[in-house]
Amino acid sequence: MQDVSLALAKPWICVVIDKLSIVAMASESVSFRITRNAEDLAETIHALSHRLVKLEQRLVALEMQLDRRSAQDPEELSSLNNVERLLTDCRTLLELTPSPLADAA
Repeated sequence: MQDVSLALAKPWICVVIDKLSIVAMASESVSFRITRNAEDLAETIHALSHRLVKLEQRLVALEMQLDRRSAQDPEELSSLNNVERLLTDCRTLLELTPSPLADAA
C-alpha cells in the first residue's frame, strides 16, 4: 500500500514493466536527441548562410566604392602627378646643390 501512495504522491515516477520497455524508451530518447541536434545544426547552418550572404553583399558594396574612388576626377590625378614631378625635381636639385659643410672642410 505504501508503494501505491508513493507513486501517487510523485506522478513523475515511471514504473517499467519489462526490459523491452526500457529499450524502447531509450531508443525514443536517443532518436529525439538526434533529431533535436539535427534541427539545431540546420538552424545554425541557416544563420551562418545568411551572415555569409550579408558579408558578400557588404564586400561587393565596398569593392564598388573602391572602384568609384579609384576612378576619381582626372584633374585630381593630374594634380597628384604634378606634385610628384615637383618632388622629384626638388630631390634632384638637392642632390646637385653642394653642401655648405663640404665647402668648409
